[in-house]
Amino acid sequence: MITKERLALNLDVLRKLMPQKPKEYTTDHPVTIKQALEKYSNQRSVHTVQAHTRCFDEEHWPLMLWINPNNIQVGFFNKVLYKKYRNSSNKFLKRKKRFKELKDFDYLSVPFVNKYYFKRDYDETNMKMFQVNRKYVEEKLKSNTLLVSKKLIIEEIFRTYKRKYWISCINNLFTVLDFITRKLFKTKNLGIDISRICKLFEQNGFSIETADYLMPHIAIVNSLGPGKRLSKEERDSIYEKVKDNNFGLIGQALFSFLRFANHYYGYYKEDGVDNNIINRHAILHGSINSFGNKANVIKLITFLFLLLELEPVFEILLNEE
Repeated sequence: MITKERLALNLDVLRKLMPQKPKEYTTDHPVTIKQALEKYSNQRSVHTVQAHTRCFDEEHWPLMLWINPNNIQVGFFNKVLYKKYRNSSNKFLKRKKRFKELKDFDYLSVPFVNKYYFKRDYDETNMKMFQVNRKYVEEKLKSNTLLVSKKLIIEEIFRTYKRKYWISCINNLFTVLDFITRKLFKTKNLGIDISRICKLFEQNGFSIETADYLMPHIAIVNSLGPGKRLSKEERDSIYEKVKDNNFGLIGQALFSFLRFANHYYGYYKEDGVDNNIINRHAILHGSINSFGNKANVIKLITFLFLLLELEPVFEILLNEE
């Protein structure tokens, strides 16, 4: 089993593997987390994605990565609102040309725009986006090499999804997530779960409270807070903690994983857990009753997709050799 010390060494390995800024200008940047191990993540995109990753977390959503980067679809209604926003006279946008189409990770800003400019519920936006990507998501999951043996369960999840059997979907997703965790750990031990990974990260300074250290720019901005001023010593202290965590897009994905996973496998003491936060143990032990809804199903599918996107990253971080 991987140790705290081994994870620390592997984090250094990941840092050294991050692609460096090319000498010549290029627009060939990663559009998936897997590609971020091969292509340089330009800082403007990284900062933008960091901000929206934080917004997703505040709404208790994992980072949404199940949109086809070669055919970005967000749903007609969402696209109309986003286009209206981008083509407005908003002086803060400072755009050079009017909006024509979504590209790269632009889709991550759609829920934010809908909520803060058009007062649309975050869950509503994400569910509409999922609906137009459902077939793509299903095919991606069924064709994933880690899930070959779970194809029938994946088919059952989407079959019950169409019939709106939300509780059945969630229970099946629990089993797939447990299976993927064992694959990541390369173990057959049924007692191994996601909380083990979370504990290892916590021992290396990335707890649920400090997960944003994986996103240096956001960590420094958030340390200020509304109207808060830091002394030079305080700023230097925070900088020292985050300066080496330049993991590009991978940092955002790991942040989202740790935040959602810690809630998902978090400890609970009594009945009445917030229905908007999926806690596996609370659900299995009957602590809450109204967890069976469409939004929670899509959140778990989103979390599963996030884990699969992070597979090559965990190959590095959980390497015991």
